[in-house]
Amino acid sequence: MVMARHWYYSSPVMDGQSLLDEPGFWPAHLADLSEGFAPEAFGSDAGDADAMLDKLHDPSAWPVFTVPLTGGFTIVVHYNSGEEFTTTDYFLTHPDWNQDLVLASDDQDRIGPGLCWPELAALLEAPPGAAGVADPHARLLLLLPVLGDAAVPEEAVAAVVEALIAQGAPEASEALARHLLQGHPM
Repeated sequence: MVMARHWYYSSPVMDGQSLLDEPGFWPAHLADLSEGFAPEAFGSDAGDADAMLDKLHDPSAWPVFTVPLTGGFTIVVHYNSGEEFTTTDYFLTHPDWNQDLVLASDDQDRIGPGLCWPELAALLEAPPGAAGVADPHARLLLLLPVLGDAAVPEEAVAAVVEALIAQGAPEASEALARHLLQGHPM
């Protein structure tokens, strides 16, 4: 597992990959972007989404997701919860770097978002045999909070609809996809 910030080394970090397949993950992960949409829009129920929010915000187990890229690069999605805060940080890492690049963070400083649509679309295919999140639909939805493009093309809407359906959302997901792609709260 790739560690993002050096001060997280003593933190209760856990591999979050197994959470991707649990009910309620997507409405919980995308809660800031999907305001106004019920968990049912993702094919989940409110109880599952609430239970997943509790897991994602558990101060005793901070989920980390790795999105492998070519050339040894990785995007690390890192949840961290303290007594008074819960944030999600997105880092670009490389084993040769001394420090990681922060793509986005929803902490009180609100860093990012850090990618435009063509950049995000280029990251959807995982390198062959890489460990981490490999499914292109899961990669898109996991990294969607890093998207900061105010003028996404129609192909982005179609890609998000396809990803939502692949992850269990109902066929009528275009309104949710458009909402997820509109102005970013960060």
